[in-house]
Amino acid sequence: MLYLFNSGFRPLYVRNVLNTLFLPEGCTNEYRYRYVGEPRHVPPAVYSKLPELRSGMECVLCFIDRFGATGYNYHPLRLGAYLSNREANGYLYFRIQLGTLLYPRDLAAFKHHLLEVLDPLGLPKLTANDPENASDGSYAILAESIFRQADEYLKDDAAWTAAVEDLSKTRALSTNSEQSPIFIRIDVHQPSTDSKRIAPVLRDGASIYQLEKDKSHELSLTYRFPRQRTDQGARARVEIKLGDNLRGQTSFSIDSHANSVLAPFSSKRYMEDSSGSITLSPVDESGQPSLLISDSSLRYEIRESTAFWLQMAGALLMFSLAGAFIGVDFSKLCPFSVQAFFSAAWPKLIAGLIQTAALFWVFRLIGKKVV
Repeated sequence: MLYLFNSGFRPLYVRNVLNTLFLPEGCTNEYRYRYVGEPRHVPPAVYSKLPELRSGMECVLCFIDRFGATGYNYHPLRLGAYLSNREANGYLYFRIQLGTLLYPRDLAAFKHHLLEVLDPLGLPKLTANDPENASDGSYAILAESIFRQADEYLKDDAAWTAAVEDLSKTRALSTNSEQSPIFIRIDVHQPSTDSKRIAPVLRDGASIYQLEKDKSHELSLTYRFPRQRTDQGARARVEIKLGDNLRGQTSFSIDSHANSVLAPFSSKRYMEDSSGSITLSPVDESGQPSLLISDSSLRYEIRESTAFWLQMAGALLMFSLAGAFIGVDFSKLCPFSVQAFFSAAWPKLIAGLIQTAALFWVFRLIGKKVV
């Protein structure tokens, strides 16, 4: 298993903790670590094994609270699958496909178990009694999994709620006069009685939602707003930035400590580009702490439905066969019979079928009629 840690040492890393809790299962996210110079957070033993890592290898993403009363505290957030890595400017970027959310039922017992297994491998821990010391260990570790006892962990909604409750008490993600974190979890659904979840597909290492044109969809947005616990009058607003080819709800209000809202959207009737992304953006108010939320995007592409393409194929077939029928010289069919007709028309009918296939292929390639 690949263990990846994030201590929220810089704002970029804090934001990535929120991204890890925000993105739906099946989406991808990157995690970066310094692998040269000092401090070095990818040890040579792990770096040398990178070419051997197989895509799909099990991974776990953990947050480290540097300022725990008894040293570092460790918060596993979710499982995932390693996809690939890349290097840039002294940093190593791991691309992970996010999986099940999980959280320990007993955080102290989890810490004890984690130290037993990973401490000999350089697990990050309080160094020189200075929680801001960045030379504190290895943030990417290869070891056996310690998550085999499923009954020791909460999963999915329960895990997300428990993790948010504990993380909101840490220094990196606390609510104070400067920042006001909003923990958000998003998913994409088709409106129906069972609210069917849409799963993203993996393409070239990136997750993409395939949305059907002219169909309604909705975003499921579950949030926790810790400031509401100490200030019941606290309010916030978040903008939903839809792609240019989508229309729908463009914002939602945060007016409770905990809530879940649905934001409907659909594709525009006429559009030039079939791809785009959906992003959330906080609306900061003067004199109020800055809102801190995920900055991840959901990538999507809009496709015609299967029914549309069946109708298109049928219309093209009728057009081509009608053309073949018109091209038959009926004066040569004496006496006229069905057998005589097909005997004279079969080359044109075959050409019409080929024409149908060619036109359908062109439409599938470009998505619209050539004019």
